[in-house]
Amino acid sequence: MKTFLAAGLALLVVSGASAQESRQASPKLTLAQQMKLQTIINRQVQPCLNMRGEKSFAKVRIQMNRDGSLAGLPVSVSGSDYEAMNALVRAVALCITPEHPLRFDPALYEHWRTFSYTARGGDPE
Repeated sequence: MKTFLAAGLALLVVSGASAQESRQASPKLTLAQQMKLQTIINRQVQPCLNMRGEKSFAKVRIQMNRDGSLAGLPVSVSGSDYEAMNALVRAVALCITPEHPLRFDPALYEHWRTFSYTARGGDPE
């Protein structure tokens, strides 16, 4: 049985005056909105993730298009080992596609267009 534990979502600050101005013009994500985004990502990525080992973990940086599709391949940030990092990159790329985008409030796009996502493995199969 495959188990999966999502560890977290970190929204990244996007540099540049226009991004900062946009961020000031629209409200920041509330804790409830951050949790909703986390849940949406977990549900979408979990079926594709095959991370073995109870102590395995990986963190990726994800850039999104306004329509909820990936703006590019996820980038490994850190992890317990190469296999865990590769598994998370592969899972995100397979499960967030133009045909199956993330469905989150487009009005808040400036706040979720770039973020870090961390997943932890469960019990080995």
